Amino acid sequence: MTQQQWGRQGQQGFGGGQWGPPTGQRPVAPQPSSRLQAGPWGPPSQAPGAGGPWGGQWQQPSSPLPTPRPPQRGNPVLKVVVAAIVGIIAVALIANVVTDLVGGQRAQGQTTQYQQEDYQVPPPEANPPELPLPKVEADLDRLTKQNKVYDSTVPSPTRCEMTEIKLGTATKTQIKKSMDELTACLSRVWDPTLEQAGLTFVRPVSNVYSTSIQSPCGKIPAGNAVYCAANQQIYLSTTLNQVLPPEVAGGRFVVETVIAHEVGHAVQYRTGIGAAASYEIQNLPKAESLEVNRRLEVQADCFAGLFLESVAQSRGMSQTDLANIRTLMVAIGDDTLSGKPAVVGNHGHGSSRQYWAEMGLASTKVGACNTFVAPATLVK
Repeated sequence: MTQQQWGRQGQQGFGGGQWGPPTGQRPVAPQPSSRLQAGPWGPPSQAPGAGGPWGGQWQQPSSPLPTPRPPQRGNPVLKVVVAAIVGIIAVALIANVVTDLVGGQRAQGQTTQYQQEDYQVPPPEANPPELPLPKVEADLDRLTKQNKVYDSTVPSPTRCEMTEIKLGTATKTQIKKSMDELTACLSRVWDPTLEQAGLTFVRPVSNVYSTSIQSPCGKIPAGNAVYCAANQQIYLSTTLNQVLPPEVAGGRFVVETVIAHEVGHAVQYRTGIGAAASYEIQNLPKAESLEVNRRLEVQADCFAGLFLESVAQSRGMSQTDLANIRTLMVAIGDDTLSGKPAVVGNHGHGSSRQYWAEMGLASTKVGACNTFVAPATLVK
């Protein structure tokens, strides 16, 4: 498959909205052949991971969504003890991140020694190299569950200097400038991380749009952000703020989180995770297909968290900023956007998206974001 053949298969949006599963004929299950089928992975109407509109109006959840915990097994008493320990550890990790980063310095009050200070940021790549694709069925698990990038560590802390903007008031020119500065920061973090695994990161070209536009991955609706695998570029709508709750849309780190999620998809496709997952999405039964899509999406949330942790000191992240990120992740959950608490969507419930974003914020290890081996309860 060439990049030109991707079509909507390679379009990954930030919010799931009401898209749900593709309509039409159910994809055919993989044949027992050891080699993947050649050519496109199905017609555009069956495209997995399409980054459709957010859908509906944002609704305040009736009660705060809980952060999901690992599944409980074995002795009932042990279950309670383990759950309590896991909860304490999770809270402690996030608390340590905030304590460590607020004020722009590490603990002990030492002057920050930023990593990658001699890194030369490359220009955005308009003609990127071809994406790695699975060749045999054994590649699917190898790329999604045992990818060599999971052994890598993101450099932290790293410097990130960018112009802060607010969607809704900033001009297209201002948004474009800020996005380009942000992709430079993302390159500083992800380029050396992929290099550790012998892989190649590509700094994506950023595009700003207002009304729906046409792309190599199909039509991109307004009010969203999208990564397109066909040209390996990212897109941000100037009207994205209109589908977010006001207290979130006006806060810091909204644009950073959204774009870091989309570049998280770029990381997935540059490592082969994205293509392998897309093949599975296209060929599995509906319920399994949706679950794989959610694993792909919440992993991008976790990758965004890794980046935000890396640049938090440089950007002066505060406890208020961290709370805003948590609220944002809940706000773009399938359940929140649809207003249906029990919905089975393709991006994940707000609690799952928040959980994985926090997993990234609490770590520098890419393996912490291996959502493809996580229990199904953590990717609901």
